[in-house]
Amino acid sequence: YDAWTEEGILEYYWGEHIHLGVYSEAERAAGYTKKDFKQAKYDFIDEMLRFSGAPPNPQSILDVGCGFGGTSRHLAKKFPGAQVKGKCWHHPVAQAGRARHRAGQGARGAERQLS
Repeated sequence: YDAWTEEGILEYYWGEHIHLGVYSEAERAAGYTKKDFKQAKYDFIDEMLRFSGAPPNPQSILDVGCGFGGTSRHLAKKFPGAQVKGKCWHHPVAQAGRARHRAGQGARGAERQLS
């Protein structure tokens, strides 16, 4: 896992999220491979947010186990008025996420932390 993180293999093949994604009944019937794999991951985030019962405009979001921070960035862009914090305890992945954030890939209101 660490070596793949350092070499960029995980991000290259999986994007910013190591989620499997979500597919609607219609998408599965049409053939799930016709949907962009990375878009399916963003759809998964949105579906989990809906499932959580979160308010329509949250003021703060804590992404525990945020990894590279892709979900944190997605949520910060989706809710620009919210304070988004990503917490990651896996040092190499947290470093990669912080580097992305510092390089301008972070969204306004997003903050990276390592505990």
